Amino acid sequence: MTRHAHHTAPRAARALSQQAPDVLVRHAAATASPVTLAALAHAARAAPPERTLDSLVALARAHRVLGLGLTPEGEAGRLFREAAERMDGDRASRRHRDRVVEGLISTRQITLARELDERVPGTTDRAHLFRQDIANPFLEGSVSPADDAVDRWLHLAGERHRADGIEPLTLRDSGATVFDRLTADSSRRIDEGPLISVVMTTYRPDHMVETAVRSMIVQTWQNWELLLVDDASPADYQDFLQSLGDLDERIRLIRFDDNAGVHRRRADGWREARGDYLTAQDSDDWVHPRRLERQLSHLIEESPIPATMLHTSRMTERGGWVHPGGAWRQAMHSSLLMHRTVWEALGTLADERRSADAEYRRRIEAAFEQEIPAEPTLAPLTHIRRYDASESAQGFSMMRMHPGYRAYRSAFTAWHGERRGDHVALRYDPRRDAPRFPVPAIVRAEAPPQHELDVLYVLDPRECERAEALHRAVVEELSSLVDRRLRVGVMAMLSPHLAHAHESSPVELQALVSTGRVAEVMLDEAVTVVRLVVRHPEALLGVAHDSPTVHARRVEIVRTDRTERLLPRSVTTRAVRRDALARLVHPGYRLRRPRATRLLGS
Repeated sequence: MTRHAHHTAPRAARALSQQAPDVLVRHAAATASPVTLAALAHAARAAPPERTLDSLVALARAHRVLGLGLTPEGEAGRLFREAAERMDGDRASRRHRDRVVEGLISTRQITLARELDERVPGTTDRAHLFRQDIANPFLEGSVSPADDAVDRWLHLAGERHRADGIEPLTLRDSGATVFDRLTADSSRRIDEGPLISVVMTTYRPDHMVETAVRSMIVQTWQNWELLLVDDASPADYQDFLQSLGDLDERIRLIRFDDNAGVHRRRADGWREARGDYLTAQDSDDWVHPRRLERQLSHLIEESPIPATMLHTSRMTERGGWVHPGGAWRQAMHSSLLMHRTVWEALGTLADERRSADAEYRRRIEAAFEQEIPAEPTLAPLTHIRRYDASESAQGFSMMRMHPGYRAYRSAFTAWHGERRGDHVALRYDPRRDAPRFPVPAIVRAEAPPQHELDVLYVLDPRECERAEALHRAVVEELSSLVDRRLRVGVMAMLSPHLAHAHESSPVELQALVSTGRVAEVMLDEAVTVVRLVVRHPEALLGVAHDSPTVHARRVEIVRTDRTERLLPRSVTTRAVRRDALARLVHPGYRLRRPRATRLLGS
C-alpha cells in the first residue's frame, strides 16, 4: 500500500468505526472490505471499557465469516480466545456468549468452548446446538473415540428428533466419514399412497452419492421412484453408476452424453417422472427416513399450499454443526416437493447452472401469491454435507454473496412481480421460451465478460431504494444517456453505512437492466469506459480486491456530505485516487486526478 493509501485507510476507518458494530460486520461479510475490517479493529482498540467486548466480538465475527485465521493460532482464533477471557457472566457476556462459543468451536478450540459454556451457561436453541459439538468426540480429532463418548454425543444430537416423535440419529459401523455413517433406525413402513418421484443428478459419482442413495432407499414412505440422472460422467464411472441402480428396483438410471448442469438435468428427470408428486435430492446430502412421509403429509394437510420445503442443516464430515458464518438450520430450495400439476402449469427450472432452484421457488410463490412453507419438524430432515477440507478456505462466508447472484435475484424478482398471480405469464420452459432477462456470467458458470462502454455509473442501489428523488434522478440520467445512443452500464457496490441487505434494485432501475438498455457490470468484470461516474463514492470503501478492473478515460465523482466525512479532505485528492478509487480504476486512466462534480439528487 502506498504512503497515500496508508493516509486514506486509517481516516476512513476511524470515521466508519463510529457505525454500529453489527452494521460493520454485515458490510465486511458482504464485501470483504479491508477498510471495514480496519474500522472494526480501530473500534476494538479505541472502545471505552464498557464497550470493549462488543467491539472485540464484532471484529472476531468479521474474521470468522471471512475465513481469516480459522485455527487456534490464527487471527480469528486469537480474537475469540481474547473475548472468552473477558467474559465473566455480566450482561454483555450473556449477550455475546453464543457468538463466542460458536467462534471457539469454529476455530477448533473445543476445550475453551466447553469451559465458557460452563462458566456462562446459555439457554437458547443455539446454545443447545453448540453443546452437541462440544460433546462430539470426532471434532477433537479422534478417529475411534470411546463408545460412551459417542453415545453421549448421539444422545444430545437426538433430543430434537425425540421431541418431534421421529427416530434419532445413529451411526452405522462403517463409512468413509462420520457423515457417511449417518442413519436413523426405523421399522415403520407406509405402503399405501401416491407415487413420489425423486430426481438426483450426479456427475463423476463417488461414495457420497452412494450415501445419498442409501438414505433414500430406507424411507418409511415406500411408494417412491428415484431417477438417478447422470450428467455425462466419463466411461470409467458407468459400472459404479450401474451398481447404484442395482441397489433397489425403484431406482431408474438416466444417462446423458453432454454435460448441462444440475438444474437442466433435474428438469429432464422431472419430465421422465411418473409420480403424482415431484421433488429432488442433492447427490451429496443425507435424508432422514421420515423425509418423504413428513413432507408429503405437510403438503396434503396444509392444502391449498402449492408446495413445501424442508428444514435442512449443514453438517461437516465429522458430524459438526458449527461452520464459518452459516445458519445451522434453514429451508432449502432444492428440497421443494410439489404436485405435478404445479410443474405442468408453471413450466420447469431455468437452464442456469446456479440459483435456478431459488428462482423456481419464487416463481411458484408469485403464481400462487403465497409463500412456500417449510415442513415444521424442528429436527432437520436433510443434512447438507459441509466438506471439512473447505472449512479454512479463505473468504468463505455464508453472508457474502457475489454481486452476480444479487443481480440475478433482483432480475427474477422484478419479472415475477410484473406477472404476480398470472400462471400463464409466469410459465417458463427454456427449451421453447426466449430468455426473460440478462443472466450474469457467474450464474451461468461462465468466465466474466469484458465490456466496452461510453458511460459507467458506480452506485449503491439501496441509496436509490430509500430515496425516491435520488432514484428518479439516476434513472433520468441513465435514460438520457441511452437516448443519446451511448453504451451505458451500472456497477452496484455496497456502502458501509447502510445496514440492510441489497435484496433487489428499485423497479425502474432494474427495468433499464432487464430490458437490455443498460448493462449491469460486476466488480470482477473488466470494462473499458470513456466516462466513469461514481454516484455514491462511499461505496468505493467496499472494494476488496487489489486488481483494478475498470479502464476509464475520465472519472467524475459526486460529492456528498458523507463523502467528505469518510474520505480525506476532498474526493479530488491524490490519496483517494491511489486508495479507494485505485482499487477499482486502473491507474492508466488519462486524467491525473478525478473531477469532482455534483449531479442531480446529490
